[in-house]
Amino acid sequence: MSEERQLSDREQEEQRIIGENIRKLIGLDVEAYPALAAVFRRAATFRAHICRIWEYIQQHPTPVGRDNNGNGNGYWFVPVSYLIQQHHGTADTWQSHITLAEYFGLLQRVKPDKNSNLPLFREEYERAKQKQQRPRAAYRIVEYTPERLEAANQRAAEHIRNKGRLSSWRKSDFISMYGQQAADRLYHDGRKIPEREAAARQAFIEAVKDQVDRNGYTTPEAARQQALQHLPAGAERWAALEKVMQSKAALLLAAGFQYRPPKREQREKFGLTGQNWIIIRAQ
Repeated sequence: MSEERQLSDREQEEQRIIGENIRKLIGLDVEAYPALAAVFRRAATFRAHICRIWEYIQQHPTPVGRDNNGNGNGYWFVPVSYLIQQHHGTADTWQSHITLAEYFGLLQRVKPDKNSNLPLFREEYERAKQKQQRPRAAYRIVEYTPERLEAANQRAAEHIRNKGRLSSWRKSDFISMYGQQAADRLYHDGRKIPEREAAARQAFIEAVKDQVDRNGYTTPEAARQQALQHLPAGAERWAALEKVMQSKAALLLAAGFQYRPPKREQREKFGLTGQNWIIIRAQ
């Protein structure tokens, strides 16, 4: 049996950084980073999934490649299917958590393409192209400095204000909340909101604005009925509006509205009965 290979100085330093990252996540300073701590409390598996990715890299200290002629950053392919098999959870939840962690700056991925300087990435791009798959994104190590954790805390606070979900993300949700450019950096593809869905979004928001201006509030169903009148006839408009309704909270926030249960004074002012949520202008 051959002796275990001795880690290089660089690999030992990477192991140290990963260990510190895991320690800082598990023992997060709640007073220093309250919003990030609040997100972790909302979804316990979010923090666990980030740690599992670091642990996988830690268990495979030799990267699949390095930039700068082999002397720079290391890169690792982390198979999510393996992590699901080992630690359970759904692919949807894992991918949503990875995307959000990347947005917070707690993970960093690189998308291989045909123009990559690193041969490894060009090879991965060609492999995926031949198999008609998307190239695997490669992870590289980031260090959880106070500045990085503070930036993550600010992003977490923004996400909480926007009432963002922690799972079941669609790229269109991210576009609504943070814009096309931010979504493209995370989803590593050229997808944009389909033309029909974009038209349905515009019609829905215009209906919301019209009804809130006239009545002080509206409901999703009332706005949808008005939006339907301004879309081309056919089954496609129903499907497009259904997608809009699925992500309406993020869309409304981006347009300056709130979707929430009515307060007592609002029920009295608008003559509302019951507890159905309403749409109002953001306070």
